[in-house]
Amino acid sequence: SRRGRQKGALLKPKSLSFWAFHGILTEMAVDWLSLPQQRVLFRSLDSNRDGRIDTEELKALVQRRGQIELLRQERNDAMPGAALAVDTEESNSEDEAVDREYGEGGEDG
Repeated sequence: SRRGRQKGALLKPKSLSFWAFHGILTEMAVDWLSLPQQRVLFRSLDSNRDGRIDTEELKALVQRRGQIELLRQERNDAMPGAALAVDTEESNSEDEAVDREYGEGGEDG
């Protein structure tokens, strides 16, 4: 087009509200996360706490997740039996940090 936009650029939102995020998870059949778990995940991704997840926050997630997977693989190669314990500890630490910041069962928004 004349404005220099890429094809389809208007269809892709620059950020997602919680309910848009929930809708995407639903479309992707992510039925193993409860609504409260989805809220925790959304809040953990919303690093600037504006109630929306933007492209930069998603890129940060991808980069961090890649680093975690690399570290996990290195640990697994070194000590195959330790992988489950490390996964559980990392998950519990992140859950506790989100609970401290937002409180359990807090209102969305």
